[in-house]
Amino acid sequence: MIDFLVSIGNIFIDDIVTWTDEVHLGVIGGAGLHALAGCGVWNKHLGIIASAGEDFRPYLDELHELGIDTEGILCDQEKTNRAWQVFQPGDVRVEIMRDPNIKIKQVIPKFEMLDRKYQDADGYHLIWNGSERNLFSLLEDIRKHNPTASIVYEPSPEDCIKKANFFKRLFLYIDGFSPSGSEGKNILKINQPENIIKEFIGMGCKLIALRLGSDGSMAGSSSGRIFKVPVAKTHVVDVTGAGNAYVGGLLSGLSRYKPVEESLAMASVSASFEIEQYGLCRFTDEMQPVRDTRFSSVLKNITAIK
Repeated sequence: MIDFLVSIGNIFIDDIVTWTDEVHLGVIGGAGLHALAGCGVWNKHLGIIASAGEDFRPYLDELHELGIDTEGILCDQEKTNRAWQVFQPGDVRVEIMRDPNIKIKQVIPKFEMLDRKYQDADGYHLIWNGSERNLFSLLEDIRKHNPTASIVYEPSPEDCIKKANFFKRLFLYIDGFSPSGSEGKNILKINQPENIIKEFIGMGCKLIALRLGSDGSMAGSSSGRIFKVPVAKTHVVDVTGAGNAYVGGLLSGLSRYKPVEESLAMASVSASFEIEQYGLCRFTDEMQPVRDTRFSSVLKNITAIK
């Protein structure tokens, strides 16, 4: 299928409370779905492989409306992971799991058993909460059966305490790596974004896009080039999932073999649409002119540091 992108990630249900007394209960979320919403700014055909509870079934029609195929969702938990998203002034967000005893369950797909469109996808977004053995087995299967697919990886909290050898091995399989600034600092114990980028590139990373919130992002490639990428101008409503959507936009660019700068601009634009409403971005054809204007503006203002 043309332009079919897949997230192997997670699904949440968010309950949002703001400091201005707004309350939004039962909002679809999770890193995997937010990443696909970012992809959806550029791609119409999307799929997810994730675990959810039986209580998620009423939301499946909503995902279909967003162009997200749900064949890869396993409703094999008693309840879907659910979290309070509490917003304070200054875009400060605090996430609190409603039931800490419900752990994030990682679906471990058997690649050869997946529907053909999942096997032949143009790109994959991964955020992993399972064992290293299963992760690398999956990556090997993807590279064996679908060697031209683009793979973009964003770290989970568990990844932030792993040693350098994990990332050196990971970088052999993936095309893009996108941690937040704080995740990069936690992994490497380095403060300066430029130095974080250089360190990951030195470990074998082909492309790293370091997400810096309202400061935009900084990215570097194995060519030695480093870029500063601005945010796309927008009206901020809900920053939940902005980083995931950024990674989704990056995957959209890489899967189409766009130049690095264009892929980074696409990532910034995807994040801008995700933060304009509560929950997942509902991108429509009518929004394309705004998208293209934002893309041109971001691309024009990307600066090369080196």
